[in-house]
This record gives sequence, structure tokens and C-alpha cells, in this order.
Amino acid sequence: MTFLNQGKDRLPIYFEIHDEPKVYYGQGYESTINDNNKITYTETMVTLNPKWMREVKNNLFLGLGSEFTFIKPRNYEIGEEVSDGNPSLIADLETNTTLGLSASALFDTRDYVLNPTQGWLVQMDTGVYYNELESSTYGKYDFEILNFTSLKSAPGILAFQVQANLSSGDVPWNMLSDLGGAYAMRGYLLGRFRDKQMAMAQVEYRLPIYRRSGAVFWAGIGSIGQDISELSKDLLPTYGIGYRFLLKGRINIRADLGFGENTTGFYFNVNEVF
Repeated sequence: MTFLNQGKDRLPIYFEIHDEPKVYYGQGYESTINDNNKITYTETMVTLNPKWMREVKNNLFLGLGSEFTFIKPRNYEIGEEVSDGNPSLIADLETNTTLGLSASALFDTRDYVLNPTQGWLVQMDTGVYYNELESSTYGKYDFEILNFTSLKSAPGILAFQVQANLSSGDVPWNMLSDLGGAYAMRGYLLGRFRDKQMAMAQVEYRLPIYRRSGAVFWAGIGSIGQDISELSKDLLPTYGIGYRFLLKGRINIRADLGFGENTTGFYFNVNEVF
């Protein structure tokens, strides 16, 4: 992210290229919760998502963005630990190119973008995208609320996040909303739980321990569904503990151990989860 004109203009650019193992359990809670639906594959992906945002009023930013994503799955296998796989799901895994345009609104009072100690962030993104597989367009609507509070009665910071990734139309399999991984619902395997709608919330207590060392404790809950009305069903919990080491300034190295429903995940990253 580049800040211009004393922060009045922001130029966030997200770029990722990878060739790595992935998993697919289908779409929807009933399919993705079933261990026997596990498909492993190798995924080649290139994605570029530049945005431009300008402050139009105190702490209020408006912006435009675009997205290009190319994905090619290959080397499909049914997981070795699966007793009775579902090879029909392999038909979902098609090569796909996505193009899109988006608009964003952002209200941001955080004191530091990468590791805040206080403030709010409220962000809304909406976009229209082209689905090459169906030769049609679909919509995506993302909402996020963050809050950071420096506690007075106890050491540390209390942080919470509410996030929803919603969509409409014919969404390709690789662009479905998902939960899990190092940044949302730690403890769940990224790419397992996918559907057209996703919502989650998590709260985290960040506690300084000694000099550069600190700890975090968190708990959260999330859900996926075909329709928004299904998000109150089949809730998935997450909780865990993490260690923080302050590199310089307010940049942390983090190690997290997360627990979900009959699952565990370990994560090692730079910077906070949110």
C-alpha cells in the first residue's frame, strides 16, 4: 500500500502468484463438512487487484478497483486418508479467468494500519465480475468492521472483526467465498468451506508479556451458505493462542495455534491477522 498526498490518496495493490497444493470438498456446508469429499490438486494462480482510494471527508475514502485472476487446477487426487472419495467433484475444477471492476467506501480512524492500538475501520466493496465458465457476470459484496481498544483496567488491546463476503449470480468455483487459513477462522483448512455467502466474527486479546514478546488469545465463529438466510445455521467455532515477537516499530512476527471443529492449524506469519 502506497500513501500519497499526506495520506489523502491510497494506492493498495494486491498481487499473488503461486503454484501449490490445494484442497476441494465441493460447495456448501453439507458437502464440505464431509471428509470423504476431499480432493487434492495442484493450483497455478495469478491474481492482480489494484485500487485507488481518495479521502473525500475526514477519514472517509472512496475508490475504484479492478481485478484479474487466472487459475489452473491439475493433478487431481482423492486424499489418501479418505476411504470413499467423491471423484464427481473433480468436474468442478476447471481452468478459469476472472475480470472485474469494483467500487469501495472506507471509514478509517486506526492509528496505524498494520498494527493498530485504537480506532475503527468500516469498509464496503461491491463489484461486477465476468465468469468465463458460464459466459455471464456475477456480483460480489464485501463488508468488514474492525475495532481496536487500548484497555485501561488491564494491559493490552482488545480487537474485534466482523466480516461478510456475499455474492449473487453464477459464481465460479474458485471465486466462492471461503473461510479458514491464517487470516480468518484459524484452525480450518483454507479452501475447504466454500459457498456463495460467508460471514464470520472474531475477538482477540493482545497482551504484552516482556520487552518484545507478547501473546494473543482469540475466539470466533463463522458460517457459509447458499443464501444469506442460511448463515445462522451450521455455525463453526474457532479459538486459539498465539505468540508475538516485535521486530521493529510495530511490525510483529506471529505464531498461532488455532482450533476448530475437529481440526487444528498452526500458522507462522508477519503482521497481525487484522
